[in-house]
Amino acid sequence: MQHKTSGGGGGGTAQNTQFKRRKVEEDNELMQEANRLKQKLMEIQNHERQLDEHIINLEKHRESLKSDETYARYGYITYEDLDFLKDPKFYKDQSLSDQEDDEEQDEDDLG
Repeated sequence: MQHKTSGGGGGGTAQNTQFKRRKVEEDNELMQEANRLKQKLMEIQNHERQLDEHIINLEKHRESLKSDETYARYGYITYEDLDFLKDPKFYKDQSLSDQEDDEEQDEDDLG
């Protein structure tokens, strides 16, 4: 007994094409996500480099202040200074325009 196969084998081909199309779309989405994450990593590494530079500059400044006799004699930090550094607002990024607006407001308050 012979089994006839249908001549419409295209159904499997259409499914195969859909599968390949989905695979390509998924691959594109993964590539976009990988690129986004790479960009974010580069931004974080750049920020870390900037922070390292600030730390080095602050350490150099501190060392130079230590060698200043006047500063060594009268230099101090208050509890109020330390509390200010604990304040989360101290670490928020402000745009230049925000800082200028604050300075103008302070001048208006004084005048």
